[in-house]
Parts: sequence; C-alpha cells; structure tokens
Amino acid sequence: MIAVEVCIGCDDAAGVRRDAGAAMVGGAARVELCGQMRDEGLTPDWELVRMARAVFTQPGVLAMIRTRPGDFSFAAAEVRAMEGQIRRAAEAGVDGVVIGALGADGALDRAALAELVAAAKGRDLEVSLHRAFDATLDPAAALETLVELQFDRILTSGTPWRGAGGAVAGLKRVQALVAQAAGRIEVVVGGGVEPENADVFATALPGDRWSLHAYSGVRMDGRVCAERVRALVECGGGR
Repeated sequence: MIAVEVCIGCDDAAGVRRDAGAAMVGGAARVELCGQMRDEGLTPDWELVRMARAVFTQPGVLAMIRTRPGDFSFAAAEVRAMEGQIRRAAEAGVDGVVIGALGADGALDRAALAELVAAAKGRDLEVSLHRAFDATLDPAAALETLVELQFDRILTSGTPWRGAGGAVAGLKRVQALVAQAAGRIEVVVGGGVEPENADVFATALPGDRWSLHAYSGVRMDGRVCAERVRALVECGGGR
C-alpha cells in the first residue's frame, strides 16, 4: 500500500465535506487543505478547516500556511503573520502545517523557517515544506537544511518549480532525494500523480519514507473521488 496525501481546495463548505469524506473513505493517509488553488494554494479559511477536521477523523489533517501568491520570499511582517496562522491552525484542530520560505539568493530562508518550525512544534504540529523546495537552486543542500530544522516532510516533483513535466519526469531526482534522505525525512512526491502512473513510483523508490501527493489525479467531475484515491493507495500493494 502507498501512503497517499490528497490535496483539497477549500472553496466552499459542501465541497470540503465531500472531498474530505471521499479522501478518508478512499484510504488517504493525509489531506492537505489549501485555499485559492488558482493561486497555487494559500492559507485556507479556518471554518472550512474545522469542517474538514470533523469529517477526516483520523490523524493527518494538514493546513497550508502561505499568506499570498507569488514568490516564496517573505518579509519579517509576513513571517509574523504566518506564525499567527500556525496558531490558528492548531486551534482549528490540524495535525500539521505546510510552510516554505526562500531567501533572495534562491536558498531556503533558514531564519524564517526556524521561527515557523518553532511555532509549529511548540504546538505539537508536524511540519512539511511545500514546493518552494522545487524553487531552490540546490535541492541536495536544501534537504540537509530541512533535516537540521526538524521538518517531517518535503513535497517535491523532482522538477523545477513551474517548469515543464511532473513527478514522472522528475523521477531520477526524486530517487536521489529519497536515497539522500535515508529515512531522516519523508519525501512526498507530487505533480501529475494519479493511479495510472503510481506503479512507476512503487517500483522505482526504495524504503517506506516516501509517499504520494495528488490533486487533480484523484478527482472526477471537479471533486475528490474515493475510488480513485483507493486505486492510488492500492497501486503499492506489493511494497
């Protein structure tokens, strides 16, 4: 079985309830709650987070913490705002947050991330780095920084942020990252992931500290489909 993380766009209450329920019925290990998917995912509305939490009753509810669209370089005031959002996320009952911050040099903003991790860990929340990872100039160095900062997960497609191709195209880099991580941090593989290509990852990636992240690949008619989630989970039955 493959651990699957389902991305849910938090746009309306009825949709969030349906999607979170379908993800759970389908066997997803986690859901990532994002607002404004047209802007590549921002901090969701807290009332919708509470609705998802009420439906997805097992551990594994994650909230995106991202104050605005655009780049991942945040001013000090924006970092303070994200710390406040982490507090609100904890109050809404999530199990983890998804964050990211880069410096002007294209490397991880270590100082900002350390502050955000401290805010999350102080509330017993897991911490994932979103695809800001794929915008770093040196992914191998970034992985080591994230291990040092005590991140739990990295989300990556193995291809440059906003570049062509998804996780299948980036498979060689993903393999290298999983090998480098050596179980110290979970590598979450996302970008064009669907039941039809899941066996590629199940065959190529070693160990069990990796998982799959899906959005459009588990949707039908604009909503999360429990059957497609289950098909993705069961593609790894042999590992």
